[in-house]
Amino acid sequence: MTNDNPRPPAAREWIVALVLFLTPLALYAKVHGHEFLKTYDDGSYVTENPIVRDGLSLEGLAWAFTETHSANWHPLTWVSHMLDCQLFGLDAGKHHLVNVLLHGIACVLCLRALKALSGNLWCSAGVALFFAIHPLRVESVAWIAERKDVLSGVFFFWTLLSYAHFARDPKPRGMWRVALPCALGLMSKPMLVTLPAVLVLLDIWPLGRFKGSVCGAVKGREPTASPTLPSGRTGASTGGFVLLAEKWPLWALAVATALITFLAQRAGGAIRTLESITWEERLANAPLAYIEYLWKSVWPGGFAFYYPHPAIVDPDGFRFASIEVWSAFGALLALTLVILRLVRTRPWLTVGWLWFLGMLVPVIGLLQVGSHRMANRYAYLPLVGIYIAIAWELRSRVTPRAIRPVALVLGATAVFFSARTWFEIDHWHDGETLYERALSVTEKNWAAHNNLGYLLQDRGNRLLASGALAEGRAELERARRHYQSVLAIAPDQSDAHGNLGGLYMTLGEPERAAEELRTALRIRPTFLEARLNLGKIHEQKRAYEKAQEQYERAVADHPWEARAYLKLGDARYEQEDLASATGAYRKALSLDPRLPETQLLNLASCSGLAWILATSADPSMRDERRAHALMTNFERAMGGRLSWSQLRTLAAAQAANGLFDRALESLDRALSRSGARTDLLQADRRAYGAGKPLVDRRAR
Repeated sequence: MTNDNPRPPAAREWIVALVLFLTPLALYAKVHGHEFLKTYDDGSYVTENPIVRDGLSLEGLAWAFTETHSANWHPLTWVSHMLDCQLFGLDAGKHHLVNVLLHGIACVLCLRALKALSGNLWCSAGVALFFAIHPLRVESVAWIAERKDVLSGVFFFWTLLSYAHFARDPKPRGMWRVALPCALGLMSKPMLVTLPAVLVLLDIWPLGRFKGSVCGAVKGREPTASPTLPSGRTGASTGGFVLLAEKWPLWALAVATALITFLAQRAGGAIRTLESITWEERLANAPLAYIEYLWKSVWPGGFAFYYPHPAIVDPDGFRFASIEVWSAFGALLALTLVILRLVRTRPWLTVGWLWFLGMLVPVIGLLQVGSHRMANRYAYLPLVGIYIAIAWELRSRVTPRAIRPVALVLGATAVFFSARTWFEIDHWHDGETLYERALSVTEKNWAAHNNLGYLLQDRGNRLLASGALAEGRAELERARRHYQSVLAIAPDQSDAHGNLGGLYMTLGEPERAAEELRTALRIRPTFLEARLNLGKIHEQKRAYEKAQEQYERAVADHPWEARAYLKLGDARYEQEDLASATGAYRKALSLDPRLPETQLLNLASCSGLAWILATSADPSMRDERRAHALMTNFERAMGGRLSWSQLRTLAAAQAANGLFDRALESLDRALSRSGARTDLLQADRRAYGAGKPLVDRRAR
């Protein structure tokens, strides 16, 4: 280092930081016109998550920190989505721009952290620039549900910056200033469990804190071993055990987060068993994935939102004892051994390489989560290690005469990467574009077929509901072809069986639907949607006891899922077990108070509970105000399009609250609906005309 005393950053550093902040904002500006990917996690994370859609609330904060929705524990990510909904509602463009803003902040913090650690502005700027523009960042930035990446990136580099300050004066209490952003990062994305190990690497270089470490000067330039201390002294060398022990708060946070994440993913069914993907197959995939991450970082192309695991789509042809696997393993091993031998003379190579290898360990597939072989988003932070190794290696080798041509090559590379990123962003505009792109660049991509089928099925259902019968059936037929393509690739994909079962329900083929749903449940017994749909088929056949069995199993498997209790309440209500039905309804509403406005649009649950609360002969079961609130909210959510029976329930709730004139108006509307039971409605009219609320002696 050349500066003896710390001082505020020079003007040029602020200019570089401003450029780094504005670059991703300009590059990703067009995501403002992108949609939510409702069939690819944006639904469960935002648009169909009523707690998130409600915005910030004490209830929402408690849920974020105590629940493991989507097989993950990342409470700070949930809070950020809640804040977006609080500020922007469901304006997808603004949610996207928050991701871009966070990525820009992460780029600036990357610059500041590396500059504080190494003292070299231009190498730090080069690393931060390629971090900002590389096409492998697109999935993390242009996908709303991947907020956890960009948010954790902010806290990751904040942690590195705090650690650079700590290294100047390593007092025990200073570690807690490092632990704060580390904890926030872990609460954004658990993948940061490797962060303490990254700090150990930084102790080797550029901090040079390990006792006996040799990190010499580079071609006569300033030493890169350790930071400059306020007193002008460099950091004292310390024993390895001491450096590991001083980070005990960070290790404790990492271990606790890893345990919580493992339990959350196992409970959510995300962790694959050894029966589905064996150890041999996991070990075979790991070196291949490492090599592909490196290749895509050098020659970006063929990106897809999902890369199928070969053990699933080609179980007979994928083996550990293959030329491809052993070649990849041999190349990684040889490169690692060579780089480790250079630790004393070229420590940046060792640190950068181990940064890359180590940060990918949690997601390289040894503990297989999901059914993909790799994911672009996983490279968001690990590849920074490769950029560091390249930047400082170029610095050590480039002579003054070669600076200009090297700068031109780097500039051309940056332009090329930026162009690729600009092109890649378009693929994330909407679900159909994303899935069709994946099908065009990958083979046997069952997830792309399945998601595209689900999207087409949803679109077909909406067209049918609007009366566009021919268009709706055409979309459903396309959806069926995609589901069948999935099952041709991977016959045991439960999602495809479950979705195909739902499709057959729409097409009025309950027997074929039930067959597919049972197959889905045989493969995955905790498949909630399949369980609820199978119960619905029993309800349609008036086999309410069988329906109740399915819903009771759903409640047992998903005790925090409000929809399971709603459907259980429906089945009990139909069997006139009204006390038990009321208990199930109340439990559902306690889990999700917004149900009347969201998930009840196609269910009888709201009407069933309101009928009991408004008409029960048992005073302990009556709650006239609650009944009226339920039906009023329900009518608002339905845009006034209630069936005659729902209007009858609304009238009963109004009469129970003494609003007899409004009850008579609701009955008049009910009489105009098709299929209305005139005898029941006229009897109710006589009662309300006499100023008497309805009392149903069964409702007790």
